[in-house]
Amino acid sequence: MWRQQLVSLARLSSSSIFSCKNGPTNRLLASSAASSEPVSPPSKSPSYKYLIPGSLLQDAPKPVQRALSIENADAPERKQAEKQEFIEKFGVRPGDTGSTSVQVACLTVRIKHVKDHCNANKQDKAARRGYTALLTRRRTLMKYLRRKDFESYQNVIKELGLTGYT
Repeated sequence: MWRQQLVSLARLSSSSIFSCKNGPTNRLLASSAASSEPVSPPSKSPSYKYLIPGSLLQDAPKPVQRALSIENADAPERKQAEKQEFIEKFGVRPGDTGSTSVQVACLTVRIKHVKDHCNANKQDKAARRGYTALLTRRRTLMKYLRRKDFESYQNVIKELGLTGYT
């Protein structure tokens, strides 16, 4: 029973439902003060690969639980799980990826991973340029959010641990 559910969830997680869309703005950022890393996403009791809910694997054997644990996931799977948790946290409705606060959260996850890549690969100039473009896009979305919904703006800053947005 749980194996069939697991297979269907694995197929579902590979679809594009869980992708995060970002805004179209694209200018260079002069300072890197706004490039702080996000606070770790809200942790659900144990998190699993392929966005499998913990309740599904309660009856599964311990080796299966360990094999599907998020700690055994590769970087793209961890990034996807982190994005999904932020989508659930900031989304106005289920599956909401278009609201500004969700876009900022998804951009922050991408920025964190690109920053780690740039620190590990100092000569990757294209990644550095993409990093500054992501920072600019996030900054522009934050300006929009500050104008349109100041409470949400403050909540995003607090929850993501962003600095440089006062």
